[in-house]
Amino acid sequence: MRLLKVNSEAEPAVSARLGIRSIPTLLLFAGGREIARVSGAMAASQIVSWTRGRLASAA
Repeated sequence: MRLLKVNSEAEPAVSARLGIRSIPTLLLFAGGREIARVSGAMAASQIVSWTRGRLASAA
């Protein structure tokens, strides 16, 4: 798994292409396709739980 951070102010075209309208937004991709999205601040433990749950659902 890779984790990437995009500075939406420095890269507005990337934000627009991905449909990011609020910050922070997490997108989860599997096989090159978006499988989940969530907006809003989360603690690290919440991010881990969210990611594990979505990956399990996608399997």
